[in-house]
Amino acid sequence: MTASKERILKICEYCGKSFYASKSTTRYCSKQCNSYAYKAAKREEKVKMAETMSHRKASEKSMSEILVKEYLTIQEVAILLGLSRQTIYNMVYSGKLRASKITSRLSLIRKRDIDYLVDSLPYTTKKSASKEAVHANRELPVPEYYSAKEIAEVHNTYETAIYEIVKKVKISRISIQGRVYWNKKEVDDYFAHLSPDPTISEWMTVMDIQQKYCMTKTAVYSFVSHNAIPRKMEGLKSATKPFNVLLACTRPLITELSDKLRLIHPL
Repeated sequence: MTASKERILKICEYCGKSFYASKSTTRYCSKQCNSYAYKAAKREEKVKMAETMSHRKASEKSMSEILVKEYLTIQEVAILLGLSRQTIYNMVYSGKLRASKITSRLSLIRKRDIDYLVDSLPYTTKKSASKEAVHANRELPVPEYYSAKEIAEVHNTYETAIYEIVKKVKISRISIQGRVYWNKKEVDDYFAHLSPDPTISEWMTVMDIQQKYCMTKTAVYSFVSHNAIPRKMEGLKSATKPFNVLLACTRPLITELSDKLRLIHPL
């Protein structure tokens, strides 16, 4: 790296003194501090290597002692299997690994019980899903029950609304292969109760009422709910063709709305 024209004030990483350097990468104030730092790093490296070798020899000695013992402590089992002590305790508590509690501070495990644990849990590869399993995830035709999709198609409503209805009305249901189906008779009875009188021949959309009687959509729905005016949906909601809510053009509806209009806009 090229030297900077300006001198840079830095702190020596070895002695801690301040000094001016001509390069931003300079770490030490002098060659002497650089040499001392290099030797210190080498000494530290040798110490770490010696500690590693010492731990390795201790582990090898400990492992050789464990291999010849018939009864092992929790710590020794953890070393033998390369697991944590807590994992060994969890296996003991769950009943997967047998252990004997000799005293309040000493538990022993027989080595043959470890062999039994390993033999009882062979590794098996996960098989790819068969065609039968793939077909099993599809909806099954159940004669006496509806799926949510079938209810939406038969009764011309939303799937999202269905879950609220069946929960509110408490319609009987069954579960087959992870899918829920509802009792067909109870569903049909509920929607039949909601069906409008077939003798009603004239209907108005909410938008028509809004325009004709100068009402907001909220006011129309509130009026319909308060007076129990029959209503029905025409078509399913989609991006290109939204459904229409049709209100029965009964005489009470027209009379009431006309009176309301005269009160709001008197002649």
